[in-house]
Amino acid sequence: MHCSSDVRSCGDPVPPAVGAGGSQRGGDQFQASALATAFIYPQVTDPTVLLFAGFASGITLSGMIGGYGALISESYPTQARATAQNILFNFGRGVGGFGPLVVGWLASKYSLPAALSLLVIAWAIDIVVTVTMIKERRGEPLT
Repeated sequence: MHCSSDVRSCGDPVPPAVGAGGSQRGGDQFQASALATAFIYPQVTDPTVLLFAGFASGITLSGMIGGYGALISESYPTQARATAQNILFNFGRGVGGFGPLVVGWLASKYSLPAALSLLVIAWAIDIVVTVTMIKERRGEPLT
């Protein structure tokens, strides 16, 4: 375990090399890991393996979300930064609040693996949007 001064905290099991390519590239790595765990998780049937797969999914999801704060800080000027973070995070929280309802409805209509496969689609879209539409600002001064 290590301590770092970026978005990860002391005791994080993820080594500093994960974010070595800049804040955005580290986020891309977490997004790809979240995509992989979301693809594997619905296919697991053994309860013990499901426990560990859920742990891996939680780590990658937490790492992915943690990078958004740094990304927003780099993308907005100081005067608008707090407002941007509050609006974007709380909008996401509001939309995400419907997740259990949607997954439950889809699981009852189709199956749980089919419902959880929505995570794979959501994270795949997230990766494409992040990589193609958000430019890396490493080395640029914050405004």
